[in-house]
Amino acid sequence: MVIGMFRVLVADDEEMIRQSFIRFVNWEELGCQVVAEAENGKEALDYLKEHAVDILITDIRMPEVDGIRLAQYVMENLPGTRVILLTAYADFSYAQTAIQYGVVDFVLKTNALARIAAPIEKAKQQIIQMREKEAQLQKLTMEVEQKQEALFEKVICDALADMAEFSSCQNLYQDAPVFHQFYLLLCKLYFPAESQNDAERYRQAVSSLRELWQMAFPGDMSRTVLVRPRQLVALVPAKVEREKLLAGCKSVLRAMHDFIGVTLNIGISSAHTGISELAMAYREAAEAGTGASERQRIRIYDRERGAEAGISAGALAKADEIINSILMHCRHYKEKEALEGLDALFSCYRSCGLELENIRTSCAILCSLCLRLLVSGQCGKVSEDHGVWFTRILEAGVASEMKEIMGGLLRHTMHSLGSRTQFSNPLIQEVDHYLRQNYTRDITLPMISQVVHANSSYLSRIYKKETGYSVIDALNRLRVEHAKELLQDPGNRIFEVAIAVGIDSPTYFTHVFTKHAGVSPSKYRQDFLAGKSIF
Repeated sequence: MVIGMFRVLVADDEEMIRQSFIRFVNWEELGCQVVAEAENGKEALDYLKEHAVDILITDIRMPEVDGIRLAQYVMENLPGTRVILLTAYADFSYAQTAIQYGVVDFVLKTNALARIAAPIEKAKQQIIQMREKEAQLQKLTMEVEQKQEALFEKVICDALADMAEFSSCQNLYQDAPVFHQFYLLLCKLYFPAESQNDAERYRQAVSSLRELWQMAFPGDMSRTVLVRPRQLVALVPAKVEREKLLAGCKSVLRAMHDFIGVTLNIGISSAHTGISELAMAYREAAEAGTGASERQRIRIYDRERGAEAGISAGALAKADEIINSILMHCRHYKEKEALEGLDALFSCYRSCGLELENIRTSCAILCSLCLRLLVSGQCGKVSEDHGVWFTRILEAGVASEMKEIMGGLLRHTMHSLGSRTQFSNPLIQEVDHYLRQNYTRDITLPMISQVVHANSSYLSRIYKKETGYSVIDALNRLRVEHAKELLQDPGNRIFEVAIAVGIDSPTYFTHVFTKHAGVSPSKYRQDFLAGKSIF
């Protein structure tokens, strides 16, 4: 059969008429092909139950099963098929019933060969319109699903960073079944040396890991979110038995190693309830994962062992006093004093003999307070990606590394506070809000215009007039700010950073970064690691 041809079934109990239709109509010119014939209604019905056709041309009167009954079956079971009725009667006594069953048209057998082209064309147009609507509906459904998935991932990332109270979308998922009672699994990917700079291999590995989780825990049992380069979080209902959970993890780990060539470490939290406990579950999974080894790549959080690291009330009070002074200096953009306060804070940690996990907890509190400071200051750049700082704190291996991270956070906070911008135009505010929530996705000016219900040309003109730069420049500025934070971690490869901020092409990412940062991504990282000022 020629691709694109409409499939036709001809049914008539008069063989001469049936064969005349098949042989003498120029079906190819009509864009059709007769795929089958039936000498009565029952034979046609049996064929339709087993095979798909686009157009059924059938005599209206046949023994056992007539054309009206065939039309009824098609209407009830085959929405993609159109029916044309052949009749030898001019009074159309069956017309009302036939119309009820969606028949396209009637064709008198008298001079039928000359009359058939118009009904065929009418049937084809109905089919084409139906297929276009189905394609539009499918596209719309995919867009809605993608937006829902992006929204869900944003809520997860905000919650992991203790930002759930600032997420305008949190309430949409507050009662979602996945949060009723769950385990949080943190998967870290390790690539072989020869493929560490292979962007396509990285995308394939992340995609494969997502699919494997769905295979291990099918249906709605598991949700996965890429929270940062090479780190994927999976949520699994706590109703899954521990043995089944471990078996699923082992099968995923084995498949990734054997078929994808990527090694995993998996940390598993204790059971938690509610979206508000996501951050705690993430910390538990991260702590469990730090103990993974070549022999034991899957580790479960030990709540009793984790509870032993409680910070003393006296040390916490002293640390809080210093933290408050640091925040006061941040409010007034006093960088020197704020960093001196940071030195005092870590001196306090040393003198109190606090363990690394206690220091981590205190730094996470300071990070959360910096975020609140940005929110209360109504900054134009309220960091939607603030979770990056929390993650870096959680992953720091020594106190000196944590202090360096906190120094970068304080500079970032004061830089954002000092450069805050408020827009008076509600349209610009809406665009700005959308950009900050979606800049890690592949978005374009037409997409933004559609979201804010504005003409692209008008939006571009008014945005530049209000802000001084184009919408795409604003989008790329946000991406570059996020990229700067990711580049400060030498473990993040440049192509991974590019993908994380919504740019698939490393070359284009380098162009955008250089344009807005003044240096290439590699030079920026080099300067940061050398201790040079990057703000």
